[in-house]
Amino acid sequence: MTASERSHVIHSRLEKYLSALEKYTKRRLLSRGVSDLNAQRRDLDRLLNVFVEESADGPRVMVAFPRNDPPELLYTITPADVARVRLDSSEPTAIALRAAQVAKSALLRGWEELQPPFRRAALRRALITLLLIGGISALVLFGQTRLRRHHTILLTRLQGTSGGGPDSSEPGRGFRKVPLLKRVNLRHQISLISFYRSSLYWGQWLLWAAGVGYIAGLFPQTRPFRNWLIGVSVRGYLGGNDPVPVGWAPLDWMFTLGREATIGLPVLILLLVLMTRISIRAGNLLCDLYVKEWMQSQEGDRNQLRAPTLARALKGWIAVGVYLILGMVVIYQLHRLGAVTQAVAVFLGFLSFALSLASQNLLKDLIGGFLILLEDQYAAGDVVIIGDQAGLVEQVGLRVTQLRNLDGELITIPNGVVSTVRNLSSNWSRVNYAIQVDVAEDADRVMDIMNAEAQALAEDPDWRDRILEAPEILGIDEITHQGMLIRMLIRTRPLEQWSVGREYRRRLKKALDAAGIAVGVPHLEVQGLEPPR
Repeated sequence: MTASERSHVIHSRLEKYLSALEKYTKRRLLSRGVSDLNAQRRDLDRLLNVFVEESADGPRVMVAFPRNDPPELLYTITPADVARVRLDSSEPTAIALRAAQVAKSALLRGWEELQPPFRRAALRRALITLLLIGGISALVLFGQTRLRRHHTILLTRLQGTSGGGPDSSEPGRGFRKVPLLKRVNLRHQISLISFYRSSLYWGQWLLWAAGVGYIAGLFPQTRPFRNWLIGVSVRGYLGGNDPVPVGWAPLDWMFTLGREATIGLPVLILLLVLMTRISIRAGNLLCDLYVKEWMQSQEGDRNQLRAPTLARALKGWIAVGVYLILGMVVIYQLHRLGAVTQAVAVFLGFLSFALSLASQNLLKDLIGGFLILLEDQYAAGDVVIIGDQAGLVEQVGLRVTQLRNLDGELITIPNGVVSTVRNLSSNWSRVNYAIQVDVAEDADRVMDIMNAEAQALAEDPDWRDRILEAPEILGIDEITHQGMLIRMLIRTRPLEQWSVGREYRRRLKKALDAAGIAVGVPHLEVQGLEPPR
């Protein structure tokens, strides 16, 4: 006989004797004029006989009502009952005596709960509970409304700091103009509001489940529904003077890891969803808080640029971890309920093997994304060249990197295939400019003009904040039939090389035109054959 079958048999026998107690009260006690509830209980306590009888199979708990009727077996103490951990003696006879005491107390208490005074008291407690739950729910709804309004305001502010998106003519400029610290602070506040909202929302569901379960437990007719909804705790049977089970099943289930309580399926699902959502929200909040503190302790634009990407990646890893734990808990519960049979276990084994093969690339992408962030290869807002693709990094996820090129095309690259990366905006950038002038021009004069224009640009109030060092003329790189190739370098802030280079070329063109210096032009020499004489 399984545990559930044995429980059903014991419950049926207890229901039989509870019905006998109720009938005896109505037909015998009330007919004799015994209307006092305490007097009725004393008579029933005297007539109800629950005792222990030794047998070859072990001690047996027997019930007889009235006392002189033939006794009936309630249940037998089995080796599994003896093996269960207890605070009191685990000797079979002692266990049977305590079980007999529990059974008699449960029958008398069940009889009392069927009487009008107890029903009226239970009804009053039910009404008070409903009023309390309704009042708390109204306060929660009011709080959620205010939090939702505040959440909308914060989202509007965050969108207002986006700067209108990146400038297509100067990749990354839109991202660099964004006040990153302000955005991180706003994200932290949004995560905090989301955590509060999620806690209130799922806490309200849990409150109603607990309240409905408590109300259903007040009445014997609806107690089976309470047991299905909330569960059953048996921690009170571990020992002590009070034989009545105490505690709340979900808490006892968590504290004893399911050994001393059985949780109801609806509350189990609710708790799993609640813990999953709250864990993810709490993880997001801690990630934003950590990134905020880390960003404030760092110096330089580069580390601040990494902050949003780092926060998004940490949130992704936390979500993956939470869902993995949720999956393990679900499989464990299915196993405890007996749903994972041998056939199902074999199927799950083949399924896990197939998933492991199919997820090799996914795992490679996840590890690649983690290494990209750890080694600071690039972050959102950088301009990079990955293989033969170039563009502005819009997003670095756990699995893929998304680039936006100058044509507005969104390029998605799996992190696992990223091998060689050319970052054009890491810490600083550079204008690498070379110009060819006619070989007949004076090289020193040309270089003086180039250097003068570069120095003037570096000292211009509108441009000097973008240039990090004094421009440097490298000299003549090549002399060919096309002209002299003169190169110079200008170190700039990240992603400013394009704007600085355009402005410098504009100024240099005007200066060369004013000085009458011609750019290099290929010389073509034509030689022909002399006509025959």
